[in-house]
Amino acid sequence: MTLLLNELAAAGIPCDKAPAPSTLPPQWLSAAIDQVVVRVRGADAARFLQGQVTCDVENLDMSHSILGAACTPKGRAYLTFRVARHGDDFLLRAPRETATAALERLRKYMVFFKAEASVLEDWVVIGEAGEARTPLTAVGDTAAVAQGIRVRVPNTIEGLIRHELWLPLKTLSDALPKQDANWLPPSAWQLSEIRAGIGEVTLATLESFVPQMLNWHLLDGISFKKGCYTGQEIIARMRYLGQLKRTLVRLSLTSPETPQVGDTLMANERKAGELVKVLRLDDGKYEALAVIQNDLDGPFQLETITGSLLTVMPIPYEVPDRQNG
Repeated sequence: MTLLLNELAAAGIPCDKAPAPSTLPPQWLSAAIDQVVVRVRGADAARFLQGQVTCDVENLDMSHSILGAACTPKGRAYLTFRVARHGDDFLLRAPRETATAALERLRKYMVFFKAEASVLEDWVVIGEAGEARTPLTAVGDTAAVAQGIRVRVPNTIEGLIRHELWLPLKTLSDALPKQDANWLPPSAWQLSEIRAGIGEVTLATLESFVPQMLNWHLLDGISFKKGCYTGQEIIARMRYLGQLKRTLVRLSLTSPETPQVGDTLMANERKAGELVKVLRLDDGKYEALAVIQNDLDGPFQLETITGSLLTVMPIPYEVPDRQNG
């Protein structure tokens, strides 16, 4: 990690912990230093992943990517990711803080397959907001770039077009515009993820959620047509028996204390959910994602356990379970 930060800094790319701008400009780049690229390779790589993750990797072609999760037998997610093909390999873009431990879990099953997995420490993830030089029409579309790939990811609620670059750090300059780029701190990309309604599992929320609670079923992160995989019985039961009681929402809050991922949220004096992502903005406010109960009755006011009030904000896709709850 230190080597990556040093090399990015040497290239003039900001990696500091500056707050995110509350108003995101129309065109910019940001180093997603909280993400890593994991490579899964080998003759049985597809078969192995198919039995461990929520998405259908066996039918994934070279020009598309999909969200997915790896879960415990009880259906609780311990890794969330986006996966794409890269030659004969699979690349998973995943949170840095959970990737290594998740690979250790997966390797317990991998011994029965001709497959191997590793974090590509010399690769970098770059967020690209605005129109890209290589236009990709639909969310999930991919294209080859500088020995890596460019991926179209969901727009923000404001309609900001977004792409990710996953590529070796040594080829980064080949993939970027030759003119001066508008680099923003890593928090800018994290904010764009919040405004796109994309949650993730981190150490504070490990095994806290079935993927549907993160709206993964609304973002094509779960296949209900593929065969069995670890946790599939619980995940399918939640779909077909209508047992989804919590979903992901976007929030805005002002707080004298810094809220943390995993913090409990209250409503009408009962536990209502917990924070999944939280980010401080340059205007002193915070934006966040949280998993909250669908059955909160009548008018309610979400608040943290320290008494900070939260406002539910729109996200760029419909959540039927929430609307009907």
